[in-house]
Amino acid sequence: MPISARALASLLAFALAAAPMAARTHTVPPEICPAPATLQADDLPVRDVRVTLYNGSRMTQPEIDLLLDVTNRIWAPYGVRLQLAAGPGTVTIALSDRRSAAANASGPRVLGTTLFTGGHATPYINLSRAAAEDFAEGTSQDGVRFSTLPVTKRNAILSRMLGVALAHEIGHYLLDTAHHSSVGLLQEGLGIRELASQDPALLTLTPDQERLLCRALTLHDGGTPAVQKDDGL
Repeated sequence: MPISARALASLLAFALAAAPMAARTHTVPPEICPAPATLQADDLPVRDVRVTLYNGSRMTQPEIDLLLDVTNRIWAPYGVRLQLAAGPGTVTIALSDRRSAAANASGPRVLGTTLFTGGHATPYINLSRAAAEDFAEGTSQDGVRFSTLPVTKRNAILSRMLGVALAHEIGHYLLDTAHHSSVGLLQEGLGIRELASQDPALLTLTPDQERLLCRALTLHDGGTPAVQKDDGL
């Protein structure tokens, strides 16, 4: 997921606020999902996505817990929850301190990628703590630069950034699409508003993506949800 350079100035505000996302009203198309037209997030059936996380970075377990919490808060309105697990049928998440080979000082920072093979998403996601740190190094808020903050606050900022990046990549995986939307969670190059705001409405799926997710979760039969390819998004 490339993060555009225009998002630098207000990243600090997003990361330090860290208020829990409130449950929102979620519209479920009744012609796709056998449910009332309007549901509260707490009423949705929970679909667990089992993930195995390999930590090759400097992140500690509490920082990883925060990362996963951010991801789960973004997906909670859709009844999707990541659960750490082991064994076959899990989504592999590789967290590292490696930078993209294409990274440069002026280009976008690639915080996360999903491996696609033959036009379909595979259960392999990479997250780069180094890319998040490079991105954050240029941020400041009210004259306070990221680099001058205490280490614990800097690490919390990076955890939250990577939580948003993971939520984005999980979207690519669940919907089995490499396509991006112009708004919401799956837009290419999440910008200043998405990273700085505490409004969960900025990190949502489009109606077409919601319908595709409903179809994918309908096929869920334990373990990792099955998905169908749809190039229309």
